[in-house]
Amino acid sequence: MQPNGTRVSLRAVVGGMFLLWLAYCLHWAQSERKPMWVLAGCFGLLFLSAGGLAVMFHRTRTDRAQRGLRRWFLETLKLTGTLVIGFLALFVVFRGYNLLAR
Repeated sequence: MQPNGTRVSLRAVVGGMFLLWLAYCLHWAQSERKPMWVLAGCFGLLFLSAGGLAVMFHRTRTDRAQRGLRRWFLETLKLTGTLVIGFLALFVVFRGYNLLAR
């Protein structure tokens, strides 16, 4: 956070967009009565939340005063964005390799 305002990274923005998309998919799966998709999405959210909590505890291990709900949410969004960008990069690399191999 900056003193003159908030500064949010691109990773957090991508993570927030992905979580919105995941919430839409969970709503769709519930309306289509696909319980395994809902269960997989809930486990994904649980995994991301626990990962964000672990990252927050790691980064604030020396200054416990910085811990809080806002910090946890921001770290979760950053972690989600990092994972999404990484998986998209891997997808592009492997897909490009498959297309060039043909």
